[in-house]
Amino acid sequence: EPLYPQLKKSRLLIGTYNSTAVLEALASNIPSVLFWDPACWEVRPEAQPFMESLIRTGILWTTPEKAGDHVNAIAKDPSLWWDQERVQEARKQFCDRFATISRGWASHWSVELRRLVSAIPPS
Repeated sequence: EPLYPQLKKSRLLIGTYNSTAVLEALASNIPSVLFWDPACWEVRPEAQPFMESLIRTGILWTTPEKAGDHVNAIAKDPSLWWDQERVQEARKQFCDRFATISRGWASHWSVELRRLVSAIPPS
């Protein structure tokens, strides 16, 4: 079965590394608990504030043990945690920057690619 139908049937996604499945789940507003070791998964400096926001709200954890404790705490009804305003705000801010979904995606890509090409100095 394709990924998206599986995600829609899930109460909670557990992500162990920064992957397409994680980005799709976050963009689709699927409750997600993520954990990965920051020593193994480097984050660009401009992404750090977004990652810290995910950490503060319990979406991202740096150890599987802490992530597991959080999963156990929310397991009965993950949506009670997930639907909190601060959790949703962190998710939305992250997705706006790193996992945008848009019906006009082709137009957005075209504009961005043209911008990037025009910034290349002539050789």
